[in-house]
Parts: sequence; structure tokens; C-alpha cells
Amino acid sequence: MRKNRSARVFGGMMLLSWLTIPFIGRQHIKRYLSSTMFISFLIMVESYIAEKTSGGYSLILPIHI
Repeated sequence: MRKNRSARVFGGMMLLSWLTIPFIGRQHIKRYLSSTMFISFLIMVESYIAEKTSGGYSLILPIHI
């Protein structure tokens, strides 16, 4: 039950963020698109490294948690 509620909250937050796009305006979307794509790429690389190294902490923290 709790997992289903969390999924609903997460889905609602995503839907709300997508519904605000028409109010932002074309000029602001063009302005921030490049930084959004760069951050998305960094997150993809980080996810790939974390998957390969069982959590990603082995590259950042040499201490085993």
C-alpha cells in the first residue's frame, strides 16, 4: 500500500512539472535547454558508473559503507 502511494505522489509531481511548461514561454525554454541537456547527460553517466561499481561510492569514497 505504501509503495503505491509513493508512486502516486511521484507521478503527480511529474505531471505537475510537465503541466507548467506552457506557462514558461519559448524564450526561457530555449535559454535553459542546453544546461538541462548537459545535466541530464551527467546524470546518465553517473548512473552508468554506479551500476557498474555497485552503487557508485567506490569511485568517490574509498571507505566501504
